[in-house]
Amino acid sequence: ALDLHLRWRGWGRAQPFVSGYVEQLYGAELGGRRFADAYLARALAGVALTSPLGDVMLYLAADIGNRKGVRGLTEEATLGVGVRLALGPAAR
Repeated sequence: ALDLHLRWRGWGRAQPFVSGYVEQLYGAELGGRRFADAYLARALAGVALTSPLGDVMLYLAADIGNRKGVRGLTEEATLGVGVRLALGPAAR
């Protein structure tokens, strides 16, 4: 798996960011059953609003690949929006 997050801090309190995540799981055979390869790719893009208490991140999200758990053999693509709250002072 690979996870990457880039944020441009040049605008002060409003900081645009992009984030990406990819993983590849290789199939195997167990007890006479064959499990297929699986993958997942996810991207986020948005803006982080900073304050002395922490960050509020507003973002658009997109992913494609295999689901997890019982739906692990299902492959689909999704789009969404989200809000992430990170408490604590920003690293300087």
